[in-house]
Amino acid sequence: MKKTLLVMFLLVSAGLSAKAQILIDIQFGGNSYNSTVSDIQTGAGVVGSLGDYWNNIAFSSTIYSPLTTSLQTVGNTSSGVTLVITPNNGALGEYSRGSGGSSLPSTVLSNLYEGFLNVDANPYPYNPVGGDFKFSGLTAGSTYNLYLYSAPDRDRESAWSLNGATAVQVGYNSSATSLLSPNNYIVLTGTADSGGNLDLVASQLSGNEIDVNGFQLQEQVVPEPSVYALLVGGLLTLVIIKRKRSRLA
Repeated sequence: MKKTLLVMFLLVSAGLSAKAQILIDIQFGGNSYNSTVSDIQTGAGVVGSLGDYWNNIAFSSTIYSPLTTSLQTVGNTSSGVTLVITPNNGALGEYSRGSGGSSLPSTVLSNLYEGFLNVDANPYPYNPVGGDFKFSGLTAGSTYNLYLYSAPDRDRESAWSLNGATAVQVGYNSSATSLLSPNNYIVLTGTADSGGNLDLVASQLSGNEIDVNGFQLQEQVVPEPSVYALLVGGLLTLVIIKRKRSRLA
């Protein structure tokens, strides 16, 4: 009986791991007056493992048109996923706090929080702004968790909506010393549409811009149908074995 249970466990475990979990890490490199100064983030965030690769998106000039980036997995291989960032009512820029002003300075995520992407109004004066972050090339119908990191250095509260599910990111939290949701990160969950897209929409609630330090995109593991078939078959086998033993007793 014990051997049968062990075999069932191994078969189900193999089925669960048959569908690999996609994990993509993104940091915004930041710059200080057109000179990139932030360090590259590596390793785990809220999810992930030691040594994970982070896509470092950095640019030095203000961008008024969509920014398109092909993304690598945490293993630094092509994911087939593309991120397109579009400012809805303004421009994209990047800044850095520098080594002396990095948020969470004593943690493994200090590099991630050092640089950030901002979406602001142009021209000034400030007007309500928004931005669209579209992930394409995903598995249609699959569910994803999106970890969004944001620790602005002043009161800049923003709302984030992933395929209609909305959460609010609290502003003015760059002095935090530990990861705490929703103080410096939030988690959104959404299902990729029939075209394999996830649409993340940001809107300004307070302050004069929207700030984001980075993302982690994680596909939820769903057991293959064959796993359930193995489990049902194993349970039936156990019932048959038990009945045979009862007759022989």
